[in-house]
Amino acid sequence: MAVGQRVLSGERYLPALDRAADAVEQLERDRRALHARALRAALDLHTAQCANGMALATIAQLALSLDCSELRAGQLLTQAQVLGQLPGAFGALQAGLLGVEQSAVLVQLTLVLSEHHRSLLWDRLLQRLRQQGLPSPARLRELLARWVRTIDPDGAAARRQATEADGDVHLRARQDGLSDLFATGLSPTNAAACRHRIDQASAPWGGQDDRTAGKRRLDAFVDLLLGRDRLPYDNASHAGAGSFGMRIAGTEPLSRDVRRRV
Repeated sequence: MAVGQRVLSGERYLPALDRAADAVEQLERDRRALHARALRAALDLHTAQCANGMALATIAQLALSLDCSELRAGQLLTQAQVLGQLPGAFGALQAGLLGVEQSAVLVQLTLVLSEHHRSLLWDRLLQRLRQQGLPSPARLRELLARWVRTIDPDGAAARRQATEADGDVHLRARQDGLSDLFATGLSPTNAAACRHRIDQASAPWGGQDDRTAGKRRLDAFVDLLLGRDRLPYDNASHAGAGSFGMRIAGTEPLSRDVRRRV
């Protein structure tokens, strides 16, 4: 084993590495067990609040006790309620079979399911956890999304149609003064076609083009949206003289990418 230019001697370093790795693993097991206890405590608090007719105060009380936002407190209570309905979920978390981040992913992706379908999915996941171990949160998200579509195909189709109907283009200002522009609710076919069109338009212009591949794609994306990918008067598309006059007037300044071509 080498670190930089040094070769680590197993006799000197491996025992220390093993101890450190064991300590990290134990801390993670403790964190999962503590999270299970926190979820159970949140449920106990909610039960007490309900008994006194103050169910709506649970989130505020949790936020006060945890010194956190009500958003996070609400997420914790939701996670406790959902996992509390799944047989063995708290036990899996307590034993380290289920991770803290993975449990959040499980709840997030199964909230759209009925209790019956959620129970079916949990049984399938619990069997996989026992046989193959715990996947990463990203891998679990992909896995559960696929299972949700399989277990509840009609519901998945209806949710997809609703999401497509609510598709939009969003503009978000960033703290560094730049902005992000992104679209939501694209079909896989249209998304792939858009990316392919951008890739086609983002080829470097000679050896002097020092932009990164990402910057070339960004410039191509802007040029395509603003119509800067064609000449002011294009005989091939029979553009009118009016269009030519508007472009010449300078109402649409050329990007750096187009200026290099010209």
